[in-house]
Amino acid sequence: MHRTYARTYLKQWESHSVDYKLTLRISDKQLPSLLANAIAAGAFVLSCDQIEFKPKTMRYVDGKRDKGISAEDFVMNFVADGLVHSIEDIGKALVTRGFSAASTSPTISKLVAKKLVLRTSDSQYVQLWRHAMETPNS
Repeated sequence: MHRTYARTYLKQWESHSVDYKLTLRISDKQLPSLLANAIAAGAFVLSCDQIEFKPKTMRYVDGKRDKGISAEDFVMNFVADGLVHSIEDIGKALVTRGFSAASTSPTISKLVAKKLVLRTSDSQYVQLWRHAMETPNS
């Protein structure tokens, strides 16, 4: 019964003539052989247009947008001037670079835990090694 169904299906398929418009993106090296094979098989070439390659402006790495730098490295570069910065200033700089505003606190918390950034008593942040160099030895 299975073979009979298959034969019936094939006969129905052969009896219906359906046209398709196929769009392919191929290299210039593949074009001659593909066209030759298509024409030999009875296909009609409707058009063949050269396209411009447009690279993506934003790349993704591990499902996240690649900004060229990690948030931690960006914050370290931002506070490298040795000045005291508020969390709002750091957050604005992160958003300007393309990071989410919600990543400000977790990024700073990681840097504080790694002892790379120091949180002052008035909730300001400074790069720890510069702060240590500027603090007089008592």
